[in-house]
Amino acid sequence: MRKSSMIENIFDQNRYTYKTYLSERLSQLEEVPPNVNTRIPENKRNLEPSKGALVSRLRPVVEYTALSEILVGLVLMILLLFYAGDYDKLYGTEESELISLMTFAGSFFLVLNGLILIISLKLDSKKFMGSYILSSTILWFYLFVLSVLKIHFALLVIEKDTSNVVVPERFFFLSYACSFGVATMLGSVTHFVGNVAVVGYYNFNYVQTKLPSSGP
Repeated sequence: MRKSSMIENIFDQNRYTYKTYLSERLSQLEEVPPNVNTRIPENKRNLEPSKGALVSRLRPVVEYTALSEILVGLVLMILLLFYAGDYDKLYGTEESELISLMTFAGSFFLVLNGLILIISLKLDSKKFMGSYILSSTILWFYLFVLSVLKIHFALLVIEKDTSNVVVPERFFFLSYACSFGVATMLGSVTHFVGNVAVVGYYNFNYVQTKLPSSGP
């Protein structure tokens, strides 16, 4: 009899505890407005912080890319304004001024691209950044072609002077012509890397709203 009474007491206590829990739970649910969805989707709960971290890490790289384009473009434009004639002499294009004009145009569009990128960051504009990516890709190809042309013209000048006696000063300038061509090619590669960073920022900030779930 004593055992049966103890079991009944334990059963009554458990039933009371369960009823108390249900009543408290129902009261908490009644306090929440019915039209407010308080449940956070699991994919956003787990992945939005990761996406925000990627965007915050890429933004300084994008800003640095924009400032570098403006600074490098302005410096090259100023140098070409003063030394355009001497620059064409390196490549034997004094009459056509082809290399100096193409280099000045590339520098101008480099500054313009940097300004577009800064405006897109300030306004948080998807349209402006998309325009930058398109123009930046074209500019990257243009710089690569320009570097190939510089190296080609420098080699032509060297080949033309091989039959003549090349004075040390002339050889010094010809070596600089090839170096400028290689530097332009490295600049196009650096510009491509910066463009990839901008594309990643554009993708995570505007296009890809959700990252693929890695959890179960």
